[in-house]
Amino acid sequence: MTHRSRSFAPKKKLGKPASQKGKPKKLHHPPARNASAAKAESDGEESDDDQSDAGADAAEAVVIDPTPPAAAFTSSPSDEEILDVIRAALGTALTSPSFTADVQTAKGLLYDKKWLELFTNPALLDAYAGRWVPSRALCFRDLMAGIKDVRGLFVGEGEEGEEEEGEEEEDDEKEEEGGNQAADAPATDASTATPTHILSIGGGAGSELLAVAALAHSAQLLGRGAPISWTSLDIGDWGGVLTRLGNAARSEWELPGSINFKYIKDDVLDASSTSITSLPAPSLTTIFFTLTELLAQSRPRTAALLRSITARTPPGGLLLVADSASDIAEFALGKDGRTWPVYMVLDALLLRADPGAWERVRADDSKWWRLADGVGADWPCKLENARYWMRLYRRKAAAEAPEAKVAAEE
Repeated sequence: MTHRSRSFAPKKKLGKPASQKGKPKKLHHPPARNASAAKAESDGEESDDDQSDAGADAAEAVVIDPTPPAAAFTSSPSDEEILDVIRAALGTALTSPSFTADVQTAKGLLYDKKWLELFTNPALLDAYAGRWVPSRALCFRDLMAGIKDVRGLFVGEGEEGEEEEGEEEEDDEKEEEGGNQAADAPATDASTATPTHILSIGGGAGSELLAVAALAHSAQLLGRGAPISWTSLDIGDWGGVLTRLGNAARSEWELPGSINFKYIKDDVLDASSTSITSLPAPSLTTIFFTLTELLAQSRPRTAALLRSITARTPPGGLLLVADSASDIAEFALGKDGRTWPVYMVLDALLLRADPGAWERVRADDSKWWRLADGVGADWPCKLENARYWMRLYRRKAAAEAPEAKVAAEE
């Protein structure tokens, strides 16, 4: 069942000698003439007039990066603009006299890990969304915007480029590729392009919907918007909440018809479920703050769910998983009841059980996301920071799997 808890190509080089330490700062504009000279001096080259033309030529040779930087996706819409969408959608619940009491009831059920009682109770769903969706929507938007391959999906560039495991894409200075302004890259024709399908397991409350909508809006503002089809699978009766959030986002941000949201009420741990296989192949699948609960319900059925996702994901497709980094996200294994972080269980299920299916692209065992000062200060309940772990996997081509190579040789 799906519930919620609390809380390939090698990189391009710029031609520096292998012996040189340090990475070049990513450029969004070709460097000025004097900047080229300064760079030449730092490389031990002469910077006199005879070298100036060569420096200018080198500047013009900087490789264009077609994917806009993370900052382009987190500045607009702003955090407060995202909260405004939630206010428009959930205003009745947020101003209800019973809101605080309903939130406390939801907290108690979460603490006791009674996820079924919470997420199958329609009376508590609006209160849950009003309490946890705001901070998580902002967190998920920042998490997704910080990954270059994910950003690229919203501008039609998700199939290219590769990140090293553990690389922080949101820090442009750590990228080895140069680039200029996003406006210099050709715009995507959303009217004819095939929609990029994003699947969210356990995305019923609306945090993922808002994160996807915000990123799509950012791409539209850049003149680079690609058509997006987003689907959520969850066990709760979230249809009403998601409809209101989706309509509010579409109205506030004037989202085009090429951005679509869909919700399917489904028990993804039910062996008879065919929802995943009936959907378009996802370019990105997210499992945010849900995996711990799935494993708590049934490890074998969760493993079967992951196998279904693997079978449905095309080569190059991404799987992005994040969950609470608190002790609630630990899982007991073995007769002795020894606990393991859920991310280690996930790595074992994806990388060891089927070593030819996925490669791990990014990993962070503990990361803090914090609200900016003053954001949500007037919210009817306190919005909290989040500490989470994350994993990003990329689906390998069938030919990369060891068993496929053996079969080919036979």
